[in-house]
Amino acid sequence: MDELTQITADQLTTLYGVSISMLVVVVLRLVGKAVLARLEWSRAELTPEERDAERVARARATRK
Repeated sequence: MDELTQITADQLTTLYGVSISMLVVVVLRLVGKAVLARLEWSRAELTPEERDAERVARARATRK
């Protein structure tokens, strides 16, 4: 191999690091979307009165 096409160990380590970090970002985004979807699904089970009560409780908690 000539010097232009040879990959050094440092470059290979960097490439692996970048690949793994990109994979982690993708997995975290998928998990985040799943969690948000689950939260939205569980909120759909609440009655309008329960949702209003939660909203009022959240508003009171932020004012304190």
